[in-house]
Amino acid sequence: EFRVLSFDSRDPSSMVPSKILVPSKVVEQRPPEDIEAPKARNAEEDKQRLQVIQIRAEVVMLCAWTKSGVDFLAPVVWSGPPVNTLGWLWAASASSWLLGCLIWALGLLCSRHTDAWLAASWGIAGILYASSLQSPAAEGWAAVSSWSSYVAGSSWIGASALWMVAACRLIPVMRSTEVAVVVWWAVCGVAFCGTCLAPSDDAGYRWTCFSSATWWCIGVSAWTLCLRAGGSFFTYGKSRFCS
Repeated sequence: EFRVLSFDSRDPSSMVPSKILVPSKVVEQRPPEDIEAPKARNAEEDKQRLQVIQIRAEVVMLCAWTKSGVDFLAPVVWSGPPVNTLGWLWAASASSWLLGCLIWALGLLCSRHTDAWLAASWGIAGILYASSLQSPAAEGWAAVSSWSSYVAGSSWIGASALWMVAACRLIPVMRSTEVAVVVWWAVCGVAFCGTCLAPSDDAGYRWTCFSSATWWCIGVSAWTLCLRAGGSFFTYGKSRFCS
């Protein structure tokens, strides 16, 4: 496309254009599909990237929480069969936790949603653990350890219960719901670190408890990083009771 300019012939020194064809700026017109295609391609790449992040986070969480359950069960295995009710409750709690990890692994391998079942298994584990707790100590580090176990037990049950009702769609499931579950698990992991402070416990017991709490927190960290990247383990939506 060209535009026409003109020179003033009466004043050659002015060099004002009279009639000359010069190219004007041409704006390239592209079809709409050429503009939308890169956007769709970028959206698909972002979706695939989030899927990879979510799968990696889920594998890390499964491995970390399984190791946490093994460490949780270790003191019972070392000391032989439980000799009292508290020992049996502790062993049953650890076994129920590991059963939830097994359900999670099977769901991951078979691409099935098993959230409700694993949350129920972990909720039972939390109830059994809370039932094994004794009266809190009066003072000192023993008191810190005792109260930490109560915080760990209550947050454990709270996280599992909220996860289960969310998986069953008994409540509206939003991002804030998932964040609340992660916060409860984080509180539980930190509280478990506090249960290792009782000076009356032997070094082996305290080490396994601390290892279990550490792996627990690693799993929570993987979930947190997945959330920050935009991923999610929950299916957001309305409650099943809402039309």
